Amino acid sequence: MADFPLEEKPAQRALLVGLQTPGMAAGEGDELLTELQELVENLSLTITRTAFVNLRVTQAKFLMGSGKAADLIALAKEDGADLIVIDGGLTPSQKRNWEE
Repeated sequence: MADFPLEEKPAQRALLVGLQTPGMAAGEGDELLTELQELVENLSLTITRTAFVNLRVTQAKFLMGSGKAADLIALAKEDGADLIVIDGGLTPSQKRNWEE
């Protein structure tokens, strides 16, 4: 019998995270989160929940504080989300930290 490698199941459920940074106009983060929702829906992913983070200062490890990152991870697990989509640019090291 042939031994076929197991294919990884593609992500289907997403927790979306919008960001409001000090350099953004008031309400801009909300507008960008709405746009992100539309983009994710066009990819045929189910949005389990949206969350919004007001960033006063960016943090090196996760972009946001480790407590807020832990909260978002807990929400994603609670909702059965396969991935967390953050509406902001992450550095390569931040991407690795989120993947861990």
